[in-house]
Amino acid sequence: MAKAVVDHRVRVRVFVDFWNFQLSLNERSSAGRFRADWKALGSVLARAAAAVVDEQARLAYQGMDVYGS
Repeated sequence: MAKAVVDHRVRVRVFVDFWNFQLSLNERSSAGRFRADWKALGSVLARAAAAVVDEQARLAYQGMDVYGS
């Protein structure tokens, strides 16, 4: 009998508080204003989170929600 292959996925959905995130980036920028690549940001953060949870798992990126305050 063949062994069953387990497909282990880590599902990640990213939530960003725009205002706090942008202020933190601006504080660390030498120019005083940092412009994030919002299209790439969600998947980058999702990969980083998945690596913390389980480096061997496959990432199932579920999207990113950005909240304004």
